[in-house]
This record gives sequence, structure tokens and C-alpha cells, in this order.
Amino acid sequence: MGQQSKANFSQSEPLYVLQRTGTKVGDNFSFDAIKNYIKSCPAAQDPLSRIIIEEDAIYFGHGLMEINAAFPQLPNFILVRPTKSFSEDNIESYGYNTQDARILTRNPIEAQQNHLKEEAGNFFSTLPKKQPLSVTNSIKNLHQPQDILCSLLDSNDTVAIGEIHTYKSSKKILIDNMKKLKEKGVDVVYLEHVFYDSQKDLFDAYFSSDSLELPVMLKDYLQYLDRGFNLSKSNDFSPYSFLGLVVQAKRCGIRIIPIDTIASYSTGSALYLGAPGVKDPADRCLMMNYVAAKNYMEEKRSHQKAIFFVGADHINDVNSGIPGITEITQSPTIVVEDNASDEEELTAGTHPNKPDLLIYMDTTLSEEAKQLKAEYELHVEQGKLRKEEQLRKQKAEELQAEEQERARRQQIIGAANDRLGKILNNLRERIGEIDQHHLAEAYDKSIELLEALEDAKSEYLQSLGDISVSSSVANRAFETRCTTLINRAKTVLERDLGWGDYLTNLLKSIANAIIRVASFGLSNSFFSLVRSESVVAAEETEIKLCSLACEN
Repeated sequence: MGQQSKANFSQSEPLYVLQRTGTKVGDNFSFDAIKNYIKSCPAAQDPLSRIIIEEDAIYFGHGLMEINAAFPQLPNFILVRPTKSFSEDNIESYGYNTQDARILTRNPIEAQQNHLKEEAGNFFSTLPKKQPLSVTNSIKNLHQPQDILCSLLDSNDTVAIGEIHTYKSSKKILIDNMKKLKEKGVDVVYLEHVFYDSQKDLFDAYFSSDSLELPVMLKDYLQYLDRGFNLSKSNDFSPYSFLGLVVQAKRCGIRIIPIDTIASYSTGSALYLGAPGVKDPADRCLMMNYVAAKNYMEEKRSHQKAIFFVGADHINDVNSGIPGITEITQSPTIVVEDNASDEEELTAGTHPNKPDLLIYMDTTLSEEAKQLKAEYELHVEQGKLRKEEQLRKQKAEELQAEEQERARRQQIIGAANDRLGKILNNLRERIGEIDQHHLAEAYDKSIELLEALEDAKSEYLQSLGDISVSSSVANRAFETRCTTLINRAKTVLERDLGWGDYLTNLLKSIANAIIRVASFGLSNSFFSLVRSESVVAAEETEIKLCSLACEN
């Protein structure tokens, strides 16, 4: 049973699974330690996150960049080589710190990309050619950037804004003028860098809520993106950033629609000015431009105006040879860049991307941006106070639950100690019947087995007393150890004493005792004992073992 119930995500559709693969207990790098870290992070506690936590597995419906953003310490828990982030390369090639957990890839990115590139190639091969636009005459007397942007929307349903991702001016022109754009009929911003497959539901939830607070997984990712592009430091809120753009869109009643997918965006290990690790820029443009076209056609409504906000290489086919936003939507294109300092300013005609218009802007915070910052930070502070109150209540509930679990564990420990003690006493009685002089090797081996099982029992009871260790893990570890110890002694004891069936029944009795104490006597999933044919005289002992394991 999962820790969280996800309406739009199930265990059958994860991208990655963190799977328990062993029974290691009490290690800083064990599956349980990793699971406790994940559960402590806000993203795992947000029911909107596509994450399901179970006893022996954690299912992620998010990409590696999203996981890196939400769980920054996770790579160091799992991978041997120090690294700040997971990538498709290092989760396959690096060694593992943890001895009892592995990350499994359920839907390999490379296969997704191959499929996406094939679809994109077919789509663009049939895309009708469109006549180039001529937009300069209609705005030749306008000088303010916001006037130019708004004027283009008078005669066009869409406008494509291209940018260098580290520049703030491109965010500034949108953020400062979002209210005017809404008045012009803009309902949607189609945004690069965010994922239609894993984040669309998060955006929908955000834009249908009454709060400026974002779903945790989305906020963590946008902050991660902003830090990667040097748009903000730490987790401070910078208005002219991707996070700021999303929050301002919410304030103004304009939706964000992602035009990337996990496959179109990430396969490598480093964030750079485009997408991380996509080795061929043409492949990147092919995949993202196709996703943009498909999402635009699916989401477009009649009489709706929209802005595309993308990297400059995506606005047209000039550099990549792949049809861009202007070829797909017949949008006029603007590239917005920060004011050049020592460099000579280019013109639209000399710019590498050949946009219809090129605008240079400073990045001084406007009054609108200052209001955005103040309002967002107020909402964040109010949210912190609400969460602190929720945490106080949750902590009280957890302490109560811990006390209840400790009491339950003590009951289990008492029952386990009693039942296992009787089973081992039976073994002790059998050992007392051995002729030590004629069967010295068998006697020594049986004493060694008894002492080892007593040690295993003590460690098992100690593990049961540690509520940070799941009882099922402790049960499996104990049963595995008992199996190993009994099988190790079986050759000598079966050969010299005819204890083959007895040892089989001894192990089954231990397993039944574990089942019984774990379920407080409610389980009927017991193992049937073997009726000894070779040692008929020991049948009463076998029956006694069964009753010791299964008595109420």
C-alpha cells in the first residue's frame, strides 16, 4: 500500500524506481536511511508530487532534473563518486554507496527520444511552407519595448520571444507587461524548460488555486533552473527569473503551458544554455519544436492570443534548419537581450538568429517587479506560518504514533522472545540427547548452531526494538540468517544424527513463529511441517515444534 494516493500517477507508470534489493539494517546508506531522507523533504510530502513511497520501493514519475532539484542530497546517498546531481550516464556507470538499493529505469530516455525524433521528422516533413512575415513597417514609429510587443498582438494571435537563458531582460519585458498582455487577450505563455508529461498537472493545480504558493516539486525545479542559469542566488526570489515569470503569470490570470518533455530536454549531466546533455543541437530543436507544435495545436482555443517564450534558436529555422515557432505558427519573432556593455549592439539583420525585431533592455527592477517580489514573499511567509502550525500538529501526531508503535513492538518482542525461546529450548533438549563421546563432531556442530541461533535471535529482538527499522525488514533479515545457519550445519547433523527433517521443521517453525508474532496470531499463512519417515521416534518432537511455533 503506498504512502500517498495519487490521482494521476500509479506504480505502473514510473520513470524511475528506487528499489530495496537486500536486508541491510542500520547503515547510513541503507534503503531505509534513503527512504527516511526522501520522506523528510517537502516535495515527498506534497500530494501533488508524482511520487509513491512504499515499504520496499519508491516510484518517481519525474525526471532526473526534477529529482535533483527536490532531493539534492540523494545522489550522495546512492552514488560512490561525489556528484551534485543524477544523470542518465552516472546512474548506470557509477558505483553505489548503498548496499541494499538500486535505481531502476523503467522507461529509458533514449528510447523515448528515438520515438520522439521519428514523430518529429514525419511531422516537419509534411509541414506546409509559410510566407515570411514583414512586421517592421507597422511598428516603425514605436520606441518603447512594451509598445512594440503590444502592437504586434494587435495583428497577430501569437508572438515568439527568443532569449539567451542567462539574460534577465527577456523575462523583464514579459513580467513588466503581463497585465497589458492580458488586456490584449493573451491567455497563455508557452514556456520552454518545463515538462508537459510530468509538470502539466502541477501547473494546472497551481493556476486553479487561490494561492501564489507553487506545488513543491514545481517550485524546487524552477529554483534549480534559475540557479543553473545564474538568475538567482540560493533560493532567494528574483523577479526576473523563470520562477518570477510563472508567479507573475498566475497574478495576471495567464496560464503557462509546457512545451518540453523530459525526453526532449534531458539526457546528460550538465545544465548549459539549451538543454542538458543533448549532444546535437539540431536534435534538441527537432524534439522541442515538435513538442511545442503538438501542444500548441492541442491547447489552442479560438480567439486566444499567446506568447511563446523560448531560446533564440527555437524562434525560426535560421541556425538549426528545423522549422521554428515562426514557421509553425506564423508568429512574428523578437529577441530580447540585456544592454550590451562593451560590445557593439547588433541589429535584427546582423543577429545570429535573424529575428524580425531585436530589443535591448536594462534589467533594473521596475515597480511592477518590486510589487511582484513583495507579494510573493508575503505569501511565502504566510505559507511558512501555516506549515509550521501543520508541522506542530503533525509532530504531535507522530509522537503519539511512535509511542503506539513502541508499545506494539514491545508486544511483538515479548511474543517473539517467548515463541523463539521455546523453539530453541527444544533444540537444546535434542542436543542433550546426543552421545557426546561417539558423535563429538555432530555434538559440537549442534552446540555451534544453537549458539548462533541464540545470537541471531538477540539481534532480531534488538532490531524489532528500533522503530526506525521496519519490522518486515527485521523479519526477513532474521529468517535469512537462520536459513543460512541451519543449512550450514545440516550436512553434518543429517549425516550423523538423521536430523534432516528435524532441521527442516526447525526452520519452518521459526518462520511460522515470525508470521505469528508479526500478525498477533491472526495469520493462517503457516508452513506445513515435514512428517519424518526416517526418524519415526522423533515424531513427537516434530509435533511439539509445530505447537511451539503456532500455539495461541
